[in-house]
Amino acid sequence: MSNTVHDSKQQDFTEWHGHLVALCCSEESELPVLTKFHNGLHACPEGCCRIVETESGRPYLICITGHGMVAAAASAAHLFDAHKVGLLVALGFMGRICASISREDVILVSKTANYASISAIIRPEEIDADHVRSWTPLEEIKQLAYSSAQDCQFVLKEGTVISAEGPLHDGDVSRQLSRQFSAVGVDMETAAIAQVAELRNRAWLSFRMTSDDADQQAAKDYKAACEHGVSPALGKVVETLVDRLAAHRVGPASIFRVDASINRETEKKILSADRETVFHPFSSPNHDDSCIPRVVSRAFGVRMWDELGRCYFDGIAGTKNVCLGHGHPAVFPFLIEQNSRLAHWPADGFTNKVLVSFSEKLARLFPGTLRHVFANSSGSEAVETALRLSRDYHRCRGEGHRYRVLALTGGYHGATAGALSITGHAASRYGAGPLMEGVIFIEPPANGEPSAVEEALVRLENALELSDPESFASFIFEPTQGLGGVRPLPTRFLQGLLQTARDIGALAIADEVASGLGRTGLWFDFLRVQQEPDIVVCGKALTNGTIPLSATVASDRIFDVITARFSSLRHGHTFSGHPLAAAAACRVLDTLSDIDVLSRVNARVTEFQSHNAKELRQLPHVADIRNAGLWIGIELRSLGYGEPPPVRRFSRALTQNGLIHEVLGATIALSPSLTICKEDWEAIGAILVQTFQEES
Repeated sequence: MSNTVHDSKQQDFTEWHGHLVALCCSEESELPVLTKFHNGLHACPEGCCRIVETESGRPYLICITGHGMVAAAASAAHLFDAHKVGLLVALGFMGRICASISREDVILVSKTANYASISAIIRPEEIDADHVRSWTPLEEIKQLAYSSAQDCQFVLKEGTVISAEGPLHDGDVSRQLSRQFSAVGVDMETAAIAQVAELRNRAWLSFRMTSDDADQQAAKDYKAACEHGVSPALGKVVETLVDRLAAHRVGPASIFRVDASINRETEKKILSADRETVFHPFSSPNHDDSCIPRVVSRAFGVRMWDELGRCYFDGIAGTKNVCLGHGHPAVFPFLIEQNSRLAHWPADGFTNKVLVSFSEKLARLFPGTLRHVFANSSGSEAVETALRLSRDYHRCRGEGHRYRVLALTGGYHGATAGALSITGHAASRYGAGPLMEGVIFIEPPANGEPSAVEEALVRLENALELSDPESFASFIFEPTQGLGGVRPLPTRFLQGLLQTARDIGALAIADEVASGLGRTGLWFDFLRVQQEPDIVVCGKALTNGTIPLSATVASDRIFDVITARFSSLRHGHTFSGHPLAAAAACRVLDTLSDIDVLSRVNARVTEFQSHNAKELRQLPHVADIRNAGLWIGIELRSLGYGEPPPVRRFSRALTQNGLIHEVLGATIALSPSLTICKEDWEAIGAILVQTFQEES
C-alpha cells in the first residue's frame, strides 16, 4: 500500500486499519466448523450478530444475514452503520458455472457482476458488459488474505461471481455468462454486499465454496454442502486475517508517511483553532514538538492514530476507562437502541428499567451489604456523594458533630472542591486553596515491610489522639494510589485503617475510581483486605469511555439510616442516573464477566513479571517496579549526584517508539485495556525494554 495520499477516497480506504471486521453468512451452516457462534456475546439488540474472538483474543463480529439479496444488503448496511464495521468478509456457498473450478476450490471473490432477473426474458447476447459491477477491495487486504491462507496451508483461487435472483438452470446461459463476465459462479449475497460496501466506501471480501452446478439440482447440492459444513481450516484463515488486520505496526517503522502534507495542513488548522478556543484540563498539547502526537484522529483496540497517520499503542486505556479497548463491538449498538427509547430522564422522583438493571449488576460484584448504588457522571462527583452520605449518616443518628475526614498523603480523589480538599497529592492541590476544613492527612507506609506498616499505624493513632476521634465522619483511601506513582498500599495497613475507623465510629470509604472493575486482577482492589468498607466509589471503566458515569455504592446500614429519616437522599446532579450511561454500563459489566476479564488481567501480569520486569530491573536507571494487576509503575532514578531522574527524556523516547503512557512524578506508568491480547502486550513490553536500554 502506498503511503502517498492521492485523493480522499483512497485515504478513506487506507483506514480499514484499526476498524472492526465482521464475518457474515446466510445461515449458521455456512460458518466454519467449530466457530463458536452460539458462545459469542450478543452484539446488538436484534440478536442476529455475535461477538466472537480469535485465539489471540481479538474481537470480531459474526452476522447471520438470511437468504437472498435483500436480506444480505440489509445486514451489510446494519454492520456498516450500527457496528461501524470497516471490513466485511462474506462467507458461504455458491453455484458453479465454470468448468475449470472444482468442488474442492475456495474462491476469493474479487469482483461481482450484476445479471438481470432470471424471470425476465433476456438472452445472453443482449447483456451489456457495462452493467458489470467492478468495485475491487484494497489490494493489500487481498494480499493479507492470500498470505493468511498460505500460512494456514490453505489454497485460495481468485474469481468473479454473478448475481442472480435464483439458480441458473439453463446450461447454455450459464456457460455464456461465465464467458461474458469471466465468472466462476453465481451468488446473490456477495453481489448485494459488494454494492452496499461500494456505496459506503467500505472494504469487503468474500470467500465462496462451490456447492453445486448452477444448472443442475442446485437446491439438492446446496443442502448436501450445508450438511457437510465449511472446513475449520477456512475459519483459521479468517481468524488469522482478523489478527493481521488488527495488528497494525507501531513505532518508528510506521511513524512517518512519505507524503503527509495534506494531513500536516489539517493538523496545523486544528492546532491553530485549539489555541484560540480550547481550555484544556491539566495540560495542553505540545504545539511545538512534531515528533509526538498532538492531534488524535482515531483509535481501535489498543492502538491510536494521530492526524499524521502515525500509529501508537494506547498504554493508558484513554484514562484507564477504555477497559474493553477502543471500538469494542459490545457497546455501541445498544447505545443506539437505548437512545431511541430513553436517552435521558431525571432519576429524582422517577426510575427506569435500565437504571435498575445497572444498579443490580454492579451490586452483584460487591460482598456483604454493599448494594445501594447512586449513579453520577464523574469520579469527583462520586467522591462528593460519598462525603455527603457520610455526614448525612451521622447527622441522622444524632451525631452531627462528626465532620472530619482522615485521608492519606499521596492520594487523589478528584478536582471538585470537596474531593480536592481530601486529596493528598500536593501537585493537584497547588493554588486551589482555601479548601474545606476538617481534613487530617497521615503518611501511608512507604513499603510493605512490617516496620513501615507499624510506623504508619502509629501515625494514625497519634493523629486521632490530637483531633478528638469522635469528630471523624469518615476515613477515605485509594487501595492503590495512582498519582502517587502506582503504589499499592500494604494489605496489613488497610486492615488496620478499616478496623480503626470502626473502632471510633467513622465510615470507611474506598476510592476505586481508577482501580475498580478488574484493573488489579480483582473486581475491586479492597477485596484483598477481606474487610468490607462502608462506601465504595467507582467509575472510569464502567462504560468503556463512551458515556460519563460513576457510582457511589453504600452499605445497608447507611441506606437504612438515611432513608428512615428522609424519603430520599437530598443530593444529586442533572445527569445522576442517566439512562444512556446506565445502558452502556450494563453492556460493559456483562462483557467483562462473560469474557472472564480477571483471568486475562492476571495472565498478562504473570507474563510481564516473568519477562519484562526482570529485564527492566537490571537497568541502572530503574529504581523500582510496582504493579497492582495491569497497572504498572516504573520508577526512575538519577545516576548523577543532584540531578533529577531522566523521566522527560525516557518519556519522549517511549512516545517516539510508539507507546503512549503516563508520567507520575519520577514514575512512568502503564494501564492498558484489560482485554489486551498476549501479542500486543509482548510488543509493548519489547518497546519498554528496548527504549530503556537505549536511553540508559
